[in-house]
This record gives sequence, structure tokens and C-alpha cells, in this order.
Amino acid sequence: MNREAFDHAVRAAGAILGENELLVIGSQALHASISTDLPPEAARSVERLAGIADLLARLCG
Repeated sequence: MNREAFDHAVRAAGAILGENELLVIGSQALHASISTDLPPEAARSVERLAGIADLLARLCG
């Protein structure tokens, strides 16, 4: 998730819940803590990397 997607998700959740403050938990909370864009490495999905590892394991047997 990039900063733009994070901001959109937080705004949408706030609008749906009728709240102007939200608690973000997990790795994406970094977006709320740092005012600049995160390095590309921080945007990688653990789930996606796990899927790639599974695919490689099946291909390499």
C-alpha cells in the first residue's frame, strides 16, 4: 500500500464510521507516523512475498 492508498482508506473509513480520528494498527501504521513517502521496500506485502516463495518452491521442487 502506498501513501495515497493509505490516505484514501483512512478518509473513507472515517467517513463511513463518522469519526475524524482512527487508530491504525500494523505495518501500514507507518504511513500515519511518517510525513514522507516510505521507501519501496516498506510497501512490499508480506503476503505477496509468501506467495512468490510458495510459487518458487513448487517450480523448483
